[in-house]
Amino acid sequence: MVAPPEKYAHLNALNDHLGTEPDKLDVMFCGINPGKRSATIGHHFAHPTNHFWRCLHGAQLTDRLLDATEDGILPESYQLGLVRQVLAVTQQAAELADTEYTAGVPALLRKIVLLRPCMVCFVGKQIWESFIKAAAPRPTGSRGSTPSAGITSAERGVHTEVKRVPKPPLAFDLQPYKVVHSDRESLTHSIRQSDARVRETLFFVVVSTSGLVAGYQRPEKIKQFQLLKQRVDELKSCSLDTSDMTIIPIPPDLL
Repeated sequence: MVAPPEKYAHLNALNDHLGTEPDKLDVMFCGINPGKRSATIGHHFAHPTNHFWRCLHGAQLTDRLLDATEDGILPESYQLGLVRQVLAVTQQAAELADTEYTAGVPALLRKIVLLRPCMVCFVGKQIWESFIKAAAPRPTGSRGSTPSAGITSAERGVHTEVKRVPKPPLAFDLQPYKVVHSDRESLTHSIRQSDARVRETLFFVVVSTSGLVAGYQRPEKIKQFQLLKQRVDELKSCSLDTSDMTIIPIPPDLL
């Protein structure tokens, strides 16, 4: 059930931890929204049953197990950033309205354009699907699968129905989308594109690190974070082929 605004009005939204300079972040982690515990103490992924910090350490993205209260050191010390797509505080994601998910997409895209991280990692399938639906909408009439079509043979005049092809399940891995950073974005920071370190931002999805996600235990979540680190290393060594990825359009008002 969607929570009324007054239910959590006494709790504050969390600050982003992204740094201020472009091209500095290896990974920008995007969560859904602040949970009640995180909003209460003012730090990301703060609930004691959340696996986020242990996943970072288990994947060697940090050299020690950090406490949630140390979230502010991530950009400078580890080239990692933290952001939330939805600002509203709730105890569970189910208390958010669909409009709250999509309303945060332009602001998130703006941060990606300004900071040019190597990778944006969405912590949870639902938040990724809401983002990509708003950022790169499918053509009118598409509902997540290839529509059936009637094909008539030119030789025999036989009409054959092609069945609808289901959309493949989401892989917790690199996604087939990218943001390409333009000269205009680079000049915003007085940096020419030829000098910019990051020319494309890619997207990765891991399962939610919430302890409520019973279908994936911590060892499996850590494996997903290890794969994330592997993909970042591949991207930085220019061994990833991104030529077939769909480019997410950036509205002119976000540049």
